[in-house]
Amino acid sequence: MKAILNIICLLLLLLFSQIEGQTTYRFFVNKINLPVNNKGNIANVNIPDPDPIINGAGAKYDENVFLFNSGFFLSGNANGNFFSTCIAEIYNDYLPGIVGSLPEDPINSIYVVSADDEPFSQSWQNWKNAVLLGADFYDGNNNGIYDPIDLNNNSIWDLNEDMPPILGEQIAWCVYNDGVPTEQKQYNAAPFGIEIQQTLFASKLQGFENIIFIKYKITNTGLVTDVIDSVYFSPWDDMDIGDPPDDLSGCDTILNSVFTYNSGNDDQYGINPPAVFTSILQGPVSFTNSPGDKAYIRNGFMLGQKELIGYKNLGLYSFAGYAKNSPGQSFPATLDYVKNYISGKDGFGNYLNPCDSLWGNVFGNIDCNSVNPVYWFSGDPVTEIGWIDIRSLDDRKFSSTGPFKLEKDKPIEIILALIVGRGSDALNSITKARDNVLIAINEYENNFYNLTYKINSTIDPLSGYNLFQNYPNPFNSATKIKYSIPPTDNSLLGRASGGFVTLKIYDVLGNEIATLVNEEKLPGVYEVEFNGHSDKGQNLSSGVYFYQLKTGNYITTKKMINLK
Repeated sequence: MKAILNIICLLLLLLFSQIEGQTTYRFFVNKINLPVNNKGNIANVNIPDPDPIINGAGAKYDENVFLFNSGFFLSGNANGNFFSTCIAEIYNDYLPGIVGSLPEDPINSIYVVSADDEPFSQSWQNWKNAVLLGADFYDGNNNGIYDPIDLNNNSIWDLNEDMPPILGEQIAWCVYNDGVPTEQKQYNAAPFGIEIQQTLFASKLQGFENIIFIKYKITNTGLVTDVIDSVYFSPWDDMDIGDPPDDLSGCDTILNSVFTYNSGNDDQYGINPPAVFTSILQGPVSFTNSPGDKAYIRNGFMLGQKELIGYKNLGLYSFAGYAKNSPGQSFPATLDYVKNYISGKDGFGNYLNPCDSLWGNVFGNIDCNSVNPVYWFSGDPVTEIGWIDIRSLDDRKFSSTGPFKLEKDKPIEIILALIVGRGSDALNSITKARDNVLIAINEYENNFYNLTYKINSTIDPLSGYNLFQNYPNPFNSATKIKYSIPPTDNSLLGRASGGFVTLKIYDVLGNEIATLVNEEKLPGVYEVEFNGHSDKGQNLSSGVYFYQLKTGNYITTKKMINLK
């Protein structure tokens, strides 16, 4: 039924509007030139360009290719059967658009919005189509509908007006689904009705010029089953840093990262080839039922963040860097290979032995028998301590995070970062890249407050407290109240902190009616609902009421009217 309604909505939209589709896009905001398409392929997308330096496929950094191809595997158990879908090598099990849509429909495009686009301009209007396909938006007037209108006709954006969820200089969004027919998929998986929204965003600010953030929002629409269990998301890449055969790989379990670096000088990059990390900033959420655990879903300062008590964000589960020209280390052509790689084994189901010098050496007086084989090459090449890759070849990398559940219409949101570092030599590039990983982690933990949209805003959401007029007002039973808390530390890369916040409702005599908020809050824009007929509201009679925000030395009060 949902698929039929979606198709009807899309057909109606096509009847009344002209949509110009964009199936490929070159995401080139900072120092990383990354071509993508609208069905999840990253890097291995051929986009011709008049400039020979950036022309063609492959992600480039300092004019040379560093990433040939990347994607992911999504695996799990559906109705008791193990399955896997992938975007890897030459295979892609996904189609553009939402479940039930026509892949060639021009609405199934890549939607791009830049921070320097004029407010309410065409890119802001085009985002209506993205919202129709499920994209998020900032709901300035609290009515649940994306309608980017200049409400006060001042030609600039204000906090009570709708806008796309811009982070950094630019976002690029698309959605795709697992609707490729069973017989055409790599592992013959039936379409399960899985939709994946993919968002790229980046900044050219100092400290961020070597980072691209990639967000995956994965939804089981329930086409086949309400619960897909034991799910693993496995980022995959074929990293080619200049000349491919001299690459090495490793993982950093503390930073939830896998990385590729060069064995020394490179024919294309010279004496200082870069190192490249893929870092899990926000892992999938998993239920623990422990009150001491807390998971986060962060969407930026404007959209806010969610805190989930009794859950945790999962980190790096395993890493298997394959393609060492050896039996058992090749593309996972079968489901057994996929299962084994997820478990950190080789394709035949064997753990690599860190004590076997064929697969790297363990340095630094570390007992090789104590090294966890699930994380291949988990040592530090810079200090030469731990299990280190010593066979430079054209590597591929297969890492995993999980397990988690995909329950019907309950999205799982994962945020990765593609991070480059280039230092004075190959090993120093690892150090530089790790510094950039820490910047990315810090920015994520601060809910991307440095990347928050603030150009042309009459009220900078990062500079002051704001309490907005409730909506609707007057109201009958329920109304929404929005407020914003700025960071107390606005240094470029410092940790943002908010404060203790209370939001209370009073009658005209000053009697406290309800307490809506009474807790520590990180910087962000928040929204709460007040229900005059709830227990908190004590079944309010018609009349004038007041709501008051207090945090630190800041206090402000606004009036609202309840009409029955």
